[in-house]
Amino acid sequence: MPLAGIILDWLLYSAVWIATCAVALSIESALILQTSFPSWHLLLFAWTSTFCHYNLHYFSREKHVALSGRDRWIGSHRPWFLPAILISGSISLFCLLHFSWMELAAVAVMTAISMLYSLPLLPHGFRLKQLGVFKPFILAAVWTIMTVWLPAHQADPLLLTLVTVVGVWAVFYRVSELFAAFALREAARRPSGWPADHHRFEKPASLPPAGGSEGA
Repeated sequence: MPLAGIILDWLLYSAVWIATCAVALSIESALILQTSFPSWHLLLFAWTSTFCHYNLHYFSREKHVALSGRDRWIGSHRPWFLPAILISGSISLFCLLHFSWMELAAVAVMTAISMLYSLPLLPHGFRLKQLGVFKPFILAAVWTIMTVWLPAHQADPLLLTLVTVVGVWAVFYRVSELFAAFALREAARRPSGWPADHHRFEKPASLPPAGGSEGA
């Protein structure tokens, strides 16, 4: 594979790019809401926590499943994921020392949703990502807390004006559209009628042909 392809795979599949997008959206929110520039610990938290969660999400996939190029890349780089998760998670925890109690509560809610989304922590191994049509809204809610509410609250804890409400809703709406587009793309790639985690279920046994030997 050309060097450019290798670098692109690392940027996309290692969650470096999506973590950078979280930082960019946090800065964009400050510009749109005309607040002060986000603090370094908030931007560092946005990058490391996004990087940690997405790599944990990828690492938790079953090893024998290889549905796409991403899955194959993850399978061949699994030893790299655990140190990346531990290091980025530790930096995220350090950044939380600079957060207020209300911000920590928001982060706790965001973390709980993220873990229930990616890991089979609910009864019967259920994950929030299996909710189908509600999946884009769950992701959008987490991203809105991370990239809109936290920067706005750190800039001004009393910033509860109509501009903030409209700004939060606008980002939530746009992010929901984005994740809905990805969900539709994933659905189009799968065999019709099978859920997202179809490898977790057994296919129904085929019925014997009509007039077969059993009726003879």
